[in-house]
Amino acid sequence: PNIQLQFTSSVDKSLLFTPNVDVAILYGEAPRRDCWLSHWTRFDLFPVTSPTHLNRHAIRNLSDLHDHVLLHADDGREWHTWLGTAGALDITTRQQHYMGDARLAIDAALQGQGIALGDTVTASNLLSTGDLVVPFDLAVPANDAFYIACKHEIRSTPIVDVFIEWLFRTLAEDQVNSLVPNSQNP
Repeated sequence: PNIQLQFTSSVDKSLLFTPNVDVAILYGEAPRRDCWLSHWTRFDLFPVTSPTHLNRHAIRNLSDLHDHVLLHADDGREWHTWLGTAGALDITTRQQHYMGDARLAIDAALQGQGIALGDTVTASNLLSTGDLVVPFDLAVPANDAFYIACKHEIRSTPIVDVFIEWLFRTLAEDQVNSLVPNSQNP
């Protein structure tokens, strides 16, 4: 409350060091440059799709994935991890779309374009509202993690401190209320 935010979405971690960025939520490997950094969360990945898509294209078992479009948020690593854990690396799908961003992949799944990998950070609210459903009860740890980062010189400012504290508190509250499939370590 009482903090005006301006959000910018980018995969360019060097933007953290520009004058107009105070705090960054980074996904992937931790930045190697000089900054204040805190691990925010790891998360689990699990397939998600829209109820409409699932009603049009039934999924009874893993081999049914052959008839579905896999929506990738990355270069394919995350689906490879999930399929490997599920024992389904030999399954080929009729089509795959590479979105380059988790939000785009989730949006495509919401629109009934295929099956994306949701995660415990971005998909739990969509699951609780019924906008997305989980066709398989298997969640696997993601390959990467989220970090909170900022420049050292602004870390001790009150507004940055309050915002970072809020990020951690909100995450803890969301995790208590999240609806996700069972986790299984690979």
